[in-house]
Amino acid sequence: MTTAVQSPHIGGAEVARHVRDNIIPLANLGDMLTVVGLLATPVEARIATALAWRGRTRADAVRFGHATDVAERMPELFTLAQESGRLAVDHLDLVWSRINRHMSTVPVSLTEETRTGLDHVVEPAVVSWLSENGEGTCTVNLADLRDLIDAVLLDKAPGLYAETARAERDSATLHRRGRVLSLHCGNELTAAGIDRALTDKAKQMIAGLRHSRDEADDPGALPPLPTRNEIKAQILMGMLGDDPETLTVRINLFRATVDDVHGTGAAYSPEVGWLDVEAAERLEDLARTSPNGTVQVLPTRRVELPSTEAYRWPVLVQMAAESRDGHCRFPGCTVPAVRCEKDHIENSPHTDPTSNGATELENVQNLCPEHHRVKTTRLWTCNSPDGGHTVCWTGPNGEEHTTYAAGPLSHFYRDDPDGPVD
Repeated sequence: MTTAVQSPHIGGAEVARHVRDNIIPLANLGDMLTVVGLLATPVEARIATALAWRGRTRADAVRFGHATDVAERMPELFTLAQESGRLAVDHLDLVWSRINRHMSTVPVSLTEETRTGLDHVVEPAVVSWLSENGEGTCTVNLADLRDLIDAVLLDKAPGLYAETARAERDSATLHRRGRVLSLHCGNELTAAGIDRALTDKAKQMIAGLRHSRDEADDPGALPPLPTRNEIKAQILMGMLGDDPETLTVRINLFRATVDDVHGTGAAYSPEVGWLDVEAAERLEDLARTSPNGTVQVLPTRRVELPSTEAYRWPVLVQMAAESRDGHCRFPGCTVPAVRCEKDHIENSPHTDPTSNGATELENVQNLCPEHHRVKTTRLWTCNSPDGGHTVCWTGPNGEEHTTYAAGPLSHFYRDDPDGPVD
């Protein structure tokens, strides 16, 4: 005889809060306890041991191996991870990868000394950043953490950062295995630029195919539309085969200026994060000499940005929003701002007659298409108490999450004396 035991009804909002406040921190703590166990394991056996314990993929085991290495090298950060419950193994793995990518250009005899030096500047910066940037409802965004570490390394070790960038740029490779070609682009900037160009072209082609389908006599008899990735592959093969086309690679770059004409110092790309001075100079030169390149001086004060009664955002406001946000403002999302749609935080009267959201920087946020739809359908709602720097989200079950602007100009607009008062 089997007896079914029914648990008392728990409301969706209560479940959501329990997941956010208890389950996720507990899952993160589980990651940290696994790392504690691996700390007692010989270094050469850690990855195999993680694979045996977790029974998942080797890639998963490698991530735990990297996290354990960071826990050993950065005890203060690991203690914070254990106590706060805000960091998962993915965050520690990211710390490992952003530092260790620079070891490829360091002589073997200096690797340990260099890595230790980088650890000593990264650890306090990350600990301070985590302590200052909210708790509880504040998700530790992987893109924000990446940008923080890269900014610290670029500031403290600019020569090494530039040497790594040059080495990565020169290390592009292409491998074939059967029908599969694997292209390693050398660095993230090149890969992101190519992928974005292919994605933009694929969107146009899919829109055309959908329009043709809508006008067909019997759309149901037509084969299904190809996926975006299938279209991207067709575009690339067409370029290399009998139907070559010109593919324009577009990269947005944000850089400081002292004369309102020329950039200076390092630069930030929403696609990949911080770039060293040499890469910034090269890309700015291309923008100035290319027929399709543009260089635009972006105001750092809100009052200098245009306002409009229209629904569409002025180009300068779009660029300012991208430089302020860095990436999609939905909790946990890392889609670069340049790939996002521009959303009215408070709905525009052009789409919602009951609302009065202005088309200005204080009311714009970057949302990827997926999370823009989520907001538009009101599955998730949001508001900003300070003109876009802070966005407070409420989920379908009442759960609350907060995100903060983290792009290169976020602190300018946050601290602007002409901006909204909290």
